[in-house]
Amino acid sequence: MPKGRKHKKKKNAAALTEQSSAELKKAKQKAAFKKNRKYILPLVLNTVLFFGLYSYLVEQPKLMIPTLWVYFILTAGFCFSYVIYNRGFSRMKLTPDMLPDSMSIDEKNAFIEEGKVRIERSKWMLTIIFPLLMTFILDILNMYILEPMLKLANSVALAAVISLIL
Repeated sequence: MPKGRKHKKKKNAAALTEQSSAELKKAKQKAAFKKNRKYILPLVLNTVLFFGLYSYLVEQPKLMIPTLWVYFILTAGFCFSYVIYNRGFSRMKLTPDMLPDSMSIDEKNAFIEEGKVRIERSKWMLTIIFPLLMTFILDILNMYILEPMLKLANSVALAAVISLIL
């Protein structure tokens, strides 16, 4: 068999393994999406609710500062409790080889499995944490990007109208 054909076969085999790993990755992503799909609606609804309530309360002169503090404390509290409940994510990429030899295999597997269960159980907190963070992000975007752009557009429009009159 000539060298060229052998080389092509090796190249095709490598391409097939790369393709199959890409397909495997896509299948894992689809499975993860199906598993986490139940969190999408609460995430969107909470974001709309939290931002709408925040926007309304911040417009009230007497409620602006207390609203900012309440949202800040809620955000910090939920973030800290999420990290503490998941034990600082120290069990995230843990393998049985990393654990002490004094533990039995069953203890090691249970220890690792408990970390995965904790992360799964605490996902509901993310449906509160992300909307609170998005509220602050949207407020900052509104204050520093949207409002200046609107002022600029108004001044440009006003200048255009004045130039048309003169």
